[in-house]
Amino acid sequence: MEKLVGKTDFEFFWRISSLYNALSYTAIDPIVFHEGNSSSGLNSDAYYDNELAIPLIKKRIKIGADDIIKNYEIHKDFLKYFSEIDLAIKNKDRINVGNNVELLCNLTSDYLNFVKKHKSQLPSKYFLDYPTCKPEHYFQLRFEEKGDLMTHHLRFNTKINRINGEKDLNKIRKIIPLFGLVHGDLYRIEIMNQIDPDKGVTNPLKNNIERNKELLKRIGFDVFQHQKN
Repeated sequence: MEKLVGKTDFEFFWRISSLYNALSYTAIDPIVFHEGNSSSGLNSDAYYDNELAIPLIKKRIKIGADDIIKNYEIHKDFLKYFSEIDLAIKNKDRINVGNNVELLCNLTSDYLNFVKKHKSQLPSKYFLDYPTCKPEHYFQLRFEEKGDLMTHHLRFNTKINRINGEKDLNKIRKIIPLFGLVHGDLYRIEIMNQIDPDKGVTNPLKNNIERNKELLKRIGFDVFQHQKN
């Protein structure tokens, strides 16, 4: 029989999944170009538009190599926390789930401040932006009251700014203690593994971290080697 989920768990998983979606996109900001220099719409990236994008990415490396490296490092840490969260869910360990979500929120707060500094230092040439998840994708779990399939749009920091991002992080922090007090088993969910109609089960954050690293390496910038220097 399929495990059902209560309201607190549903909101908790929905908010974490929304944050995961948002951070999956910021992982590739160094190689993506946005309409109007904003995360509101993806325009092109160097995988699909080499003639246009590669010279521009080389300019980004010239003016912001340190920020490209730090962006990569922070997203690797995001991936680590999400991996720990999924493992704790598998082990039905609510306390450890909550602890790692708290650490994830703190790191995301640091990331918001990092992006703010990046944009202030490169006001007309910035290429990193605040994580956002607009209500274009769905999140679904089956509710316990009637067994109805509850559907909610993923949503995080839709205004794409630091203040609104912090507000949404505080909503996650607020529900962590409530999540820890819920009695009963955890719903078996994997935050990182998502189903793509064309690709099957995917891990967007991990895939985009690797995509960003490999593209930069193709054009002569190895973020892994620069981490060691």
